[in-house]
Amino acid sequence: MVPSDLVRNCVVSGSTVTLTMAKDSSANFHVSIVGMDAWAASSSNKVTGSVTSFTIVDQSTDSTTANQYAMHIEGTTTASSNKVATVLTAVVARSLVNVMDIGMISFTITSDKTIFNSDGMAVISFPSYYNPNIGSMLRCTLYDVKGKKDAETLYCKVQWGYTLAIMGPSTAQAAAAAFELRVYGVAMNLHTAAGNFGVGLTNSTYWASDHKLTDFKLAADTATGVWGGKLAIDVTQMTLSSNNLRSTSDITMAFTLPATTDTVTASSDFVALSLPYQWMGVRAWEDGTASPSASLKLVVTTGTGSTATTKKTAVKGAVTQVSGCHLVFALDTTATKLAEGASYEFTVSSVPTAENAALGAQMNMGSMSLSVGKVATGGFGYSSAQLFNSMASMAPATGLNLLEFSSAAVAINRGTYTVGAVCV
Repeated sequence: MVPSDLVRNCVVSGSTVTLTMAKDSSANFHVSIVGMDAWAASSSNKVTGSVTSFTIVDQSTDSTTANQYAMHIEGTTTASSNKVATVLTAVVARSLVNVMDIGMISFTITSDKTIFNSDGMAVISFPSYYNPNIGSMLRCTLYDVKGKKDAETLYCKVQWGYTLAIMGPSTAQAAAAAFELRVYGVAMNLHTAAGNFGVGLTNSTYWASDHKLTDFKLAADTATGVWGGKLAIDVTQMTLSSNNLRSTSDITMAFTLPATTDTVTASSDFVALSLPYQWMGVRAWEDGTASPSASLKLVVTTGTGSTATTKKTAVKGAVTQVSGCHLVFALDTTATKLAEGASYEFTVSSVPTAENAALGAQMNMGSMSLSVGKVATGGFGYSSAQLFNSMASMAPATGLNLLEFSSAAVAINRGTYTVGAVCV
């Protein structure tokens, strides 16, 4: 957070916050009160004005007493009036944390009183060194720790800058028992000092009426990643099995890992792929109704000219991370890791193609993003957009016309029906 140069003094007195302006200008700042005490909260005192986060008004009041709200009061004494009534613990873990990585952040949460269920909601604020949108086409899940798999995809959205709201699961998570939430598709970064995530729980009714939490805990971020890229991955060929809009296509990329001075990409154990902007992601990946399938092959060519032979050997692995426009294929622990100077073929099968005609026509201006690295740390090799193979434009299949709506909202008239009528 950067202090505004429009304000030169801030005084908190009782329930009043007084700001002294430093110069004449339009007000483009907001006020945050942190580490406050009881702040004169009582059942008879009300808060007037509005609480605004960036451009979103969380709560607003007016001169009508019924429209004003009181500070949260837990106990009957001044000292306890603003304390959250529960004890929450939260632990953060991250995967693929280097700069330019699209990775995953997990939150292991335990509340001593709150049951996290379908009416529940987790509200998580991210440190400001993250992207304000956190990532692109995020996918959030309840993770099955024992089964080592995602148990349920949860609806989530960026509530406002740096703040993510995750809806509760259909299967209730009992109080006093730990559960793990995962967020896939997070744009990673560099940070000089680890900040804190603000992890909160609430329920949809309380949030809708008051935008307040029942549980809250600060949880420290993990150590920063690094800028690991050395040389661009040499993508020698990129093909799509279909260039039809609103269809499916196999994406196949042939690439060679360059030899780096410090062998930084040697022994890489994952290959990741990001779709271009023009593709606009895959909604079914984002909402968990479909999962991508991928495969990797080691390609060895012997001989030259007409006597050359090529052998392709499957490299065992599986897709382990998915968001709306990104996937990570991790090698099996028994597989031979990637080697510098070696050539590979990476295929993602049956990918739903773009839906928008205008962006499909611009697909030749886009480029896939391929990266390799180590799951325990992050990416160390990335493809180059400037050197990437040209992609073909997408259009409807021959003989088909594309139906698109001209506005985001569509009104549909269902007509009239006769009561008791029988349709044959």
